[in-house]
Amino acid sequence: MTGSGCFGLRRGLCLDGRGEQVVAEISTSHAEFADDGEAHSLLRLVTGQLANPMGVVTVHAGHDAPPAILASLNMPGALAARLAAAVEHDVAGNRKRIAADLALNGEALDGLAPESRRRLFRLTFISRVDSAFSIALSACSPARPDRPNGNGMKALEGWIDLNLRLLWRMRRERSRAGLLGGALDLFDFGILLLDGQANILFANEHARRLLAAGDGLRRVGTAVTATDFDNAVRLQTAVQHLGLTRGAAGADAASVMLLQRAHGRPLIATLSPGMAGGAIHDGGVVSLYVVDPDRDSPAMVAALCRAYGLTVTEACLAIRLVGGRTIEDAARQMHIQTQTARAYLKQIFVKTDTHRQADLVRIMLNGVVPISEG
Repeated sequence: MTGSGCFGLRRGLCLDGRGEQVVAEISTSHAEFADDGEAHSLLRLVTGQLANPMGVVTVHAGHDAPPAILASLNMPGALAARLAAAVEHDVAGNRKRIAADLALNGEALDGLAPESRRRLFRLTFISRVDSAFSIALSACSPARPDRPNGNGMKALEGWIDLNLRLLWRMRRERSRAGLLGGALDLFDFGILLLDGQANILFANEHARRLLAAGDGLRRVGTAVTATDFDNAVRLQTAVQHLGLTRGAAGADAASVMLLQRAHGRPLIATLSPGMAGGAIHDGGVVSLYVVDPDRDSPAMVAALCRAYGLTVTEACLAIRLVGGRTIEDAARQMHIQTQTARAYLKQIFVKTDTHRQADLVRIMLNGVVPISEG
C-alpha cells in the first residue's frame, strides 16, 4: 500500500488523523477480548519459534471499528495499540503476511538498548476468520532475526493460520454459550443440564439458588441429588435411564417427580432426555427443570391463565390447584363455598379444553416445562 495512512514493507509507521484516532480508541474498545489465555499461549509459542521477544494478537472488524488487542507479550500498551493500528492497514489491504520495520516515534521500551528504541522489526500473520473479522499475530524484535526458509515459513504460516481460526472458533462458541446462559438465567424456574451420572454440565441462576438453599435439591461434588433419600434414588435412576435415551426415540420418556423439602411444598421436577452430548459431553444430556410451587408457579401460571382467557377468580383457583391445593383447600383460601369453586372449575375446564383436574395441572405445568403425556 502507498500513500498517507499506510504501513508498507520495510517502512516506518505513517498514520494520518484517523490513524491517530484509532490508536487512541484501541485501548478502550472490545473490552470482552481482554486477558485471553489461549491467545497468550499461541503468542508465546510463535514468538518462541521465531526467537522474537515481543508480540501481539489483534482482532480487526473493519467498517471503521478500531482493532482490539487480544493478547500482548513483553510490550507496553501504547506500543501494542500503535502496532494494532499499523496491522489494521495491512488487513485493509488484504495481506496475509508482512515483514516490516515499525517506527516507534519515541515510545520507550524497557529492557531494550537505547539504539534499538526507535525501530522494531515485525513479522505479522493475518487470518480472515469470517466475512467480517480478521485476526493477526505479530512477532516483534529489535533486530531483524533469521527467518525460516521459504518452505519452513509457508508451513509456519499455515500452522498459525489454522490456530488463529481455531482460536476464533473457540471464542465464538464461548460467546454463544455465554449468551445462551444469560438467556436461561432470565427464566423464573431452575434449568439444569446433566450427564448420565447426574453431574452438572450447566445450571441457570435460579437452579443455582435452589442448590445453594439445599432443601429438596442439593449439590454433592459435581453432581446434583435430592435431599430426601427415596427421592435421591428415584432421581439418580431417572437420570441414568434418560441419559441412555437419544433424540426422538426418547421424546415421550420425560418424567415428573416431587422432591420433598423440610420447609415448604415439594419441588416439582421434570426430567427430559436431550440429544447426544456431542462436543459438550460424550454421553447423553438430561434436562432437569425445577419449579418451586411456593415461589415460582403463581407468576408463571398467571400468565398462562391470561393466555387461556380465565377471569381473575378462575385464575386464582387454577394457580392454587397447580400449586398442589385440593379444591376444598382452594375454596377455603378464597373464602368461597366448595360448590362455587367447583362451578368455577367447570368453566376453567371449558376454556382450557380439559376434563379433569389432573389434566388442568398438566397443561399448566406443560406451559412452563415440557412434560410427557405418557
